Amino acid sequence: MAQLCCSSKTYFTLTTGNIELSELIIPAPHTARHVLDHVEAMSTLAVAVEAIPGADKVKVVPYQREKSSPVVQIAIGIGAVAAMIAIFLMKPQSAQPDLSGVAAAMRTAEGVASVDMAQIPTATDWHAAKAEDFDRNVAAWIRGGGVTPTGRVPLQIEPGDKPNDVAYWLINNKGAGGRVVVLQNGSNIYDAQYPDMVGIARIPLVSLGSIDWSNKPSTEPTGDGLFLLLRSGDSVTGRVLFFKGQRFYSGVPARYEQVSLQ
Repeated sequence: MAQLCCSSKTYFTLTTGNIELSELIIPAPHTARHVLDHVEAMSTLAVAVEAIPGADKVKVVPYQREKSSPVVQIAIGIGAVAAMIAIFLMKPQSAQPDLSGVAAAMRTAEGVASVDMAQIPTATDWHAAKAEDFDRNVAAWIRGGGVTPTGRVPLQIEPGDKPNDVAYWLINNKGAGGRVVVLQNGSNIYDAQYPDMVGIARIPLVSLGSIDWSNKPSTEPTGDGLFLLLRSGDSVTGRVLFFKGQRFYSGVPARYEQVSLQ
């Protein structure tokens, strides 16, 4: 009953052998779903009414339509069409569904998870790096370490984090410039330009302790490290980033090829 009488503009009548429901306002949006919900509720109510003692003695007489003259039928048809036109012309603008938010939500960046889009400013101007964007030697070294080269790198930045920390190596869609974005627990904690990027990888916490440093970080890590491979003249150097309390620390290994990715 509560579902049927859903507004002050709803009129509900229950008589012997008859259930009638009228609404003075056409519900919008989702009109069809609203009507189907009412039909289902009326069906459920009819079953309940049949269980009332003595209900089996009620004789339901089929409704017989009264015959009318062609003139009356034409008049009724014209009136129905005019009423439908009036309803749509008088429908307030606010009742029209606003699809702009849906269109915005559908815009994505290639290689970037939809759940991460809102945390990356101007994300649609960028795309996650692909294997072919990696330096050939760097990509071969990453594969040799048992890892697939990709611009989206899952991390566990700190021990208590949920498994949704992630780093992105992004490349501008116009072909110029690189960018590194790090998200921790759904928040953007690092966003910087790296025009000389040639690769990226995760260094597990257990492997950070075995690195031979040429420039050691000022503190010990408590989570995974992010390995950035950068072009420096004719060679490639590595830089390790890790985060504690949303602050970042960095170090430089003596040789990137000696770093373990497992």
